[in-house]
Amino acid sequence: MMKRTEDEHRDRLKAAHLLPVLERQNLNAEFANKLSEWTEWLDCIEDKELIREAKRIDVDLDDIPVPEPDQFQEPGLWQINGFGDEVLYPQVRHAINKAIRERKPVYRKERREAYQFYATLIFGLGGMLIALVSVLKK
Repeated sequence: MMKRTEDEHRDRLKAAHLLPVLERQNLNAEFANKLSEWTEWLDCIEDKELIREAKRIDVDLDDIPVPEPDQFQEPGLWQINGFGDEVLYPQVRHAINKAIRERKPVYRKERREAYQFYATLIFGLGGMLIALVSVLKK
């Protein structure tokens, strides 16, 4: 959508080359507003995915430092942007990314060990079943 907005703006500017300067400035302001809206919408989506990833790999969000909120906002990890959407504070986003980077190797090791345990268990039970069937046949 951001690319489409940029393309539409470029086409409108080409068509408006004979318009007065004030009208072109209004077009540029409108474009900047739309682009800002799309950027904040994208940030909102990316922040929710970041939180989902952090929860999936067991990053403790209670350990993330909470910045001081603006005068009209509640304290916490989220702030309300100009369009009413919740986005993470930039410091919080950076801290969560850092915590994910630190936790991922440990998480991968834990998952690998769990897979190895279950694989060993399944193969062990399969071997016992084969041995039991061979003993019962004799």
